[in-house]
Amino acid sequence: MAFNIHQKLRDNIAAIRIALEWEQGKTLSEADITALQRYCGFGGIKAVLFPDAPKEEWMKLGASETDLRLHEDIQDLHQLLKTQLAETDYKEVVQSIKNSVLTAFYTPAFVPGTLYRVLQEKGVEP
Repeated sequence: MAFNIHQKLRDNIAAIRIALEWEQGKTLSEADITALQRYCGFGGIKAVLFPDAPKEEWMKLGASETDLRLHEDIQDLHQLLKTQLAETDYKEVVQSIKNSVLTAFYTPAFVPGTLYRVLQEKGVEP
C-alpha cells in the first residue's frame, strides 16, 4: 500500500487525541490501542511546517496543493494541542513536530518522550 499522507496525518491526530484525553483508571479499548499503534510521526508531512493560520496565509507562504489539502487537519491538530496543553507546552510540542519534519531521518527523543510522559501521567505504563 502506498504512503497516504492524509491518512497518516489523521492517524497521528487520532493517536495524540487518545493519549491526551486518556484519564487515570480508564481502560483503553482495542480500537484505541490500534489507533495508538498507527502513530508514525510527522517526518513525511511537511504541511505541519505552516503556521496555525488561514489557508490564504499558507498560500502566501508558498503552500503546495498537497499542503493546502491538509490545511483543515493541520488546524484540527493545532486546536487539539491548544485545548489540551498549556501555551508553553503547546509551543514546545509544535516546535518538536516541526523539527521532526526537518530531521526526518530519525525521531527526536522529545516526540515519543512526550507521548510516554503523557501516558505515564495518566497512569499508563508504556
